Amino acid sequence: MKNAIILFTLIMLLYLQSCSNGSDKKDSAGFDPKAAEELRLLWDEYIKVSNKGDFDQLITFFTDDYVNMPFYGSTQTGREETIGFLKDFTEKENPSIFNYERTELFVHNTMAYEFGILEMSKIPSCGDQVIFKQRCLTVFKKDTDGKWKFHRWMSQSE
Repeated sequence: MKNAIILFTLIMLLYLQSCSNGSDKKDSAGFDPKAAEELRLLWDEYIKVSNKGDFDQLITFFTDDYVNMPFYGSTQTGREETIGFLKDFTEKENPSIFNYERTELFVHNTMAYEFGILEMSKIPSCGDQVIFKQRCLTVFKKDTDGKWKFHRWMSQSE
């Protein structure tokens, strides 16, 4: 229920921002081609690092106040708590991300809001491979060095 309320609030914020006439947007839909390419490359690198299980490098993709709200567990706040969750999930489920498809992207100044579908496979302790899709909302924030980082993430099983 908590995730549903947060998701509804974020969707309403996106709707309100898309209705504004902010001059910082590249077109009327808030699409910024340069940011879109930077975020695609960020996703590609994140998937590669995640699949290697390099948690020391993975933590660098998140803002300090990152919030993770997966459909398969409790909410984590902060990079350290999120990495702890991902390590535990990796040990139990042996996941592998194999595809991310963006469905919508809105860019507003130093924030970007992206809807997409993340496809994963996992091999739980029973040994049978399971492939599942997650609809997700990712909020990115530009860091002080000008690079995008994951700021908020929530998902729902498809």
